[in-house]
Amino acid sequence: MAETGIYLSNNQVCPLTPLAEELGAEHGAVVDIFLPRWAARNIPLISSAALLLGLVLNARAIIGHRGSC
Repeated sequence: MAETGIYLSNNQVCPLTPLAEELGAEHGAVVDIFLPRWAARNIPLISSAALLLGLVLNARAIIGHRGSC
């Protein structure tokens, strides 16, 4: 959650991107897997949504487990 918060508060730019560019990279993006352009652009959105969904489902399971005891 902290990583998502940092990413969003930094105008949706990874904090390491400016560092990579400062050290000489033409652009700070590093891609080591092939993904279609639409998927690569939406990785932060997709992963953040998956994280949030996982947290909600875990909280629901914990609350449901406490209620059955």
